Amino acid sequence: ALKALAMMNITILVGSGDLGAAGLQFDNGTVGCVPKRDGGLSDGGWPSSSPWVTSVGGTDVLATVPNDSKIENTVDQKAVMTSELSNTGDTSGGGFSSKKLKYKSEDYAWQKKAVETFLSQNGPENHPSFPTVENAPSYNPSGRGFPDISAYGSNMPLIDSTSTKSDSSITQVAGTSLSAPTLAALFSLANQALVEQGYDKIGYANPMLYWMGENCSQAFTDVAFGTNRASRDGVECDVGYPSTEGWDPATGLGTINFVPFVECAKAYQDSQRSVQVSVSPSPQGGVSYHYYNIWAGMIIFLWWISPFSP
Repeated sequence: ALKALAMMNITILVGSGDLGAAGLQFDNGTVGCVPKRDGGLSDGGWPSSSPWVTSVGGTDVLATVPNDSKIENTVDQKAVMTSELSNTGDTSGGGFSSKKLKYKSEDYAWQKKAVETFLSQNGPENHPSFPTVENAPSYNPSGRGFPDISAYGSNMPLIDSTSTKSDSSITQVAGTSLSAPTLAALFSLANQALVEQGYDKIGYANPMLYWMGENCSQAFTDVAFGTNRASRDGVECDVGYPSTEGWDPATGLGTINFVPFVECAKAYQDSQRSVQVSVSPSPQGGVSYHYYNIWAGMIIFLWWISPFSP
């Protein structure tokens, strides 16, 4: 069903989960980490690990960062959403699809270069908690990497329209189930801007996003601090992925810079637009040309509330 929707050029946004790369939530609500005997990593994050959806991770803005972080500017540091460093109870999910899902590599060929770059520059030699088949037997770096992109996901104030008490009408929410609808709103605004300028809506977004990552990187704010090693509520697991320069399995390509994002979406459509011309006899004995625009789309937001979401 997800593939069918993608082939109809429909955007599906799914939160990447709130338990990091290796978190586990038990039936009684407590959290822990996936034991090594069970693979050591969360099991692929479906449906967020599907190549037919756009997976959305979570970010946070830290007022301060640890003294050993080697970051000079410790004010408003953008980082992966993690319960290890901030007061949110959630950690951005991410990783690679499980071998059991058996996706075909051509289904996510659009991210091949970005993933290869990440794996060539990162590993246990420079990130001690980086997964390997030794410490996490289910580690599957040839799988579909997720998330694709991120949005703010930490303690955003919302008005509770159902509340009858003035002192409880504002509440705070967190998690990638906040990040995904935030990104859906931005995509909707981007679609409006594109249509007003004679372009098509975004549609199936993943090929465009990774094209931007390679050719129009100003569309994103890269997030290069933190890891998704923690589970929920600050529980630390043995393995997780770093948020680094470029795409990574913690925050994806980063967060959207709206105005450049729209301009890059236009550039992508210009680069990909093709016109199919069919020639047939016209009533006047000449030829008539029929042009078919291959771009169509609409935004559908799939707000995935998993057992791991708040």
